[in-house]
Amino acid sequence: MHANPTTPTTSRARRGNTIVLVTAILVLLVIIATAFVSRTRAVRQTSAAQQSAAGRDGRGESVGVNVAQEIASALFAKPVDTNDPFADADSSVTPPVVVASASWPRLNSPIDAGRYSIDRD
Repeated sequence: MHANPTTPTTSRARRGNTIVLVTAILVLLVIIATAFVSRTRAVRQTSAAQQSAAGRDGRGESVGVNVAQEIASALFAKPVDTNDPFADADSSVTPPVVVASASWPRLNSPIDAGRYSIDRD
């Protein structure tokens, strides 16, 4: 009975190949994990910058709408409250109109009245 001298060498070679293969797979996994972490960090920074910019844009638009609404409400007069104790009828014009004081609050516009709004163009 002869022992095959190549048998121990073959199993060692297989073990060596297995270790090299496992090491290569682990290195690939580490590279993939590193790429994933760096990519998610970059995406997180980008999304934070976009949220900040969107917030700034929204605040500017909100301020612009509020200023335009204040100007529009100051330009277009509301109806005079005839219960104003300081109101006076001006009969020098036809038809006579009621002139109110600036210190008495005015009435809200009727719901079906023509409304002035902000031109978005």
